[in-house]
Amino acid sequence: METSEELDNLLSKENIENALKLLNGDIDTPSIKRTFASFFKGTNYDVYTIIQGYDDTEGLLTQSTEWLYDLIVTQEVESEIHGESFLTDSILVLESEISDDFKGVMYDFQKLLISNSKFKVIVFRCHSTELDLYIDYMKRNIKSYKSANGKFFLIGYLNDGGNYSLNEVTVSQ
Repeated sequence: METSEELDNLLSKENIENALKLLNGDIDTPSIKRTFASFFKGTNYDVYTIIQGYDDTEGLLTQSTEWLYDLIVTQEVESEIHGESFLTDSILVLESEISDDFKGVMYDFQKLLISNSKFKVIVFRCHSTELDLYIDYMKRNIKSYKSANGKFFLIGYLNDGGNYSLNEVTVSQ
């Protein structure tokens, strides 16, 4: 298994920004899910998500199923029960809300707050004039949530610019 430092390097702001550039301005949930699943290719982590219209020939997914979040990456160990594993850690959760609805974005964002994953990702879309409002609200909500922990990646897709803006917030407990 990767160390905490190796995970931080794998999911660094720079690596995520580079991966978002490869999307070439695409803002669709299947592409976002594939992008984040690809970070874990070749690792011992388990990746769960459903990607509509995607044939997993790359072997990115442990199972094509959604498990509480749009995408979740876990660490598991085998149990004594054949075919079953024990969940030992939650590494990353991702929510992608690509509507232009502030309430819908914040609903999905708040699902991240209750996760104990080390990394939490929200991808949303807005106009560049709204970005500060969205990010400020999320940062204030992180600060207000008593059990907030981990690293949050707040990724806004700017409708009027056709590009992504990445903000990172780390909460230490």
